[in-house]
Amino acid sequence: HRDEGGVGSSLFDQHAYGTCGSRVCDQDFSESYEVETENFVSYLREVALPHDVIILRMDIEGAEYEVARRMVTEGVACWVDFWEFEGHALYSPATAKFRPVDAVLPWLLRDCGVQMIVQD
Repeated sequence: HRDEGGVGSSLFDQHAYGTCGSRVCDQDFSESYEVETENFVSYLREVALPHDVIILRMDIEGAEYEVARRMVTEGVACWVDFWEFEGHALYSPATAKFRPVDAVLPWLLRDCGVQMIVQD
């Protein structure tokens, strides 16, 4: 999906960008596409080891909360040395419930050495 004028896109059908987010616009940018997804935890285990230096930038338009949860529960979140996490909890009422994650995730991972920056 082209990011027309900074409007944005998402992997989820119930996202803020379908109506131009907080912007007022006269075009409908809510077209849908089928996309193939990958299991990030499986991918990380294929390409890295726990002692490798891992720098992660995560900006996946609302899916970051599901991926981060899977990383924590499957034991690979602490493999990351530096993690820039762009949270999208404030983008729509459907994702607002994830706002506490933006604060708790860096706090939880600090004990295992993850340096984390959360952007919203």
